[in-house]
Amino acid sequence: QCVFKTEQYAQIIVESLNYCRKEKGLLLFGLVVMLNHIHYMISCKEGYDLTGIIRDFKRYTSTETVKLLEQNNERLLLHIFRKAGKRQGTKIKIWQDEYLIAQRFLPLGG
Repeated sequence: QCVFKTEQYAQIIVESLNYCRKEKGLLLFGLVVMLNHIHYMISCKEGYDLTGIIRDFKRYTSTETVKLLEQNNERLLLHIFRKAGKRQGTKIKIWQDEYLIAQRFLPLGG
């Protein structure tokens, strides 16, 4: 399903990442918001916890996305996310649990 079909939904992602950059030490190298998922290349400044930043990002964006889905009466998406949450013993599930963290970037050809 297309979660990020309008700018309103994508804006939640962008605003949250900007907050994490300013307040939580996130380093953002690239972002692509697709209709039903996002790709980003991130790291964090020394002394910050990337896992914690991602956890907080997912928590905040999930909460805000659900609020907007409810305001826009997006029943099908809400049903899908609630069903996914029920399977994992949570109220609602928008994000996948896993993510790939690359420890270092190598230059092309290197």
